[in-house]
Amino acid sequence: MIKWLLRLLGIGVVGFIGYGIYGYYKAGLHARPPMPEGAFSLSFKAGPRVIMLDTEDERSTRRYVVRQRTDVPNWFKESWSYCTPPTEEVRVFLLEQLEQGPGMRLDGVCTLDADGDVITTGLIFTIPDI
Repeated sequence: MIKWLLRLLGIGVVGFIGYGIYGYYKAGLHARPPMPEGAFSLSFKAGPRVIMLDTEDERSTRRYVVRQRTDVPNWFKESWSYCTPPTEEVRVFLLEQLEQGPGMRLDGVCTLDADGDVITTGLIFTIPDI
């Protein structure tokens, strides 16, 4: 009887470790580029993977939402993008063009450098975590 319980416990431990490894690879953490000082990374279920630069990490009080661009080539969909806070002109322009919900705040414009061509891959918004 103890033998069967130990086997069951072993299967449970192996399953738990396997699920952790699956989550690590699913989030793309194995391919994340080096992180600059003060940066943090976000990996969304919809696919985008971003590194937030020059932005305060507010994951404890706000939820991060991504708005992907639809014209990004497919081979860049799972690449890591760098997001920086928008300049005031860009912020005003984007907020005029986009519908913004209550409590929503534009926190980042994400770009990807592909051999010198800078591609805007999406926008990062935060909303209150209620």
